[in-house]
Amino acid sequence: MGDVIKLTKRDNANKFDWAPLYEAYVSGANGGPLSERDDGWMDGCCPLHDDQRPSFSFNRWSGYWLCRAGCGAGWPLDFLEAVAGLDGDEALEEIRELCGSLPPEII
Repeated sequence: MGDVIKLTKRDNANKFDWAPLYEAYVSGANGGPLSERDDGWMDGCCPLHDDQRPSFSFNRWSGYWLCRAGCGAGWPLDFLEAVAGLDGDEALEEIRELCGSLPPEII
């Protein structure tokens, strides 16, 4: 992934809303809206495979994502590399554009 940039759950929990980033790439079932759970997780169809039933989840506050069909799991920068081939400054610019800013702490 080029430069080592870590976005940790501890640093970002309840500080930054990652939903706009994932909503740009993930749709709900049948193209509808993502479903939101009471625990801060949102579910939708995985953009990394031909998903007909929502198998993708992300935590809107920590940014952590996972595909229950086996495509992987990780942090927002891992997601952007997998789904769009973006890394380093390109990924940070995408976050800035979609979320309006960068998370408070990128270490």
